[in-house]
Amino acid sequence: MFELLTETAKADRDLLIKNNEAGDDFNKPREVDFAFEAVERGQADDFAEFVMGKSYGTAQVSELEPGRFRVVVLIAMPINQNIINSVSGFMLCLSRLFKVDYPGMGIDNPKTLTYKVMKHRACSRKVCFLPSSMASADAR
Repeated sequence: MFELLTETAKADRDLLIKNNEAGDDFNKPREVDFAFEAVERGQADDFAEFVMGKSYGTAQVSELEPGRFRVVVLIAMPINQNIINSVSGFMLCLSRLFKVDYPGMGIDNPKTLTYKVMKHRACSRKVCFLPSSMASADAR
């Protein structure tokens, strides 16, 4: 678990660097989406219900293909490094508790309309940037 938290924090930092280079103001709240995947509808529904029941964010379940479900959790928040790392790490921990995959999160940069970032393959944004360490694992 420690290694996963470390890898997630590094990938999150890399995304912030890209947004910083594009002139983003991390103090401005924006909608951040956290994507999760499950192999059973009930598993995805339970996870989404838990997230919404605890008011962590809004959650929506969709079927990607038979036997593959995505839960997207939306949270309006600033993305300062300490905040995004804490929330992303917490989402990773929740994913392990509920036995769902946490492919990543997406952050909009309000300074540009087309620059979007996503740290893993579950990108719900228009343009995705994958950390080089994730590219091969996510090419399935």
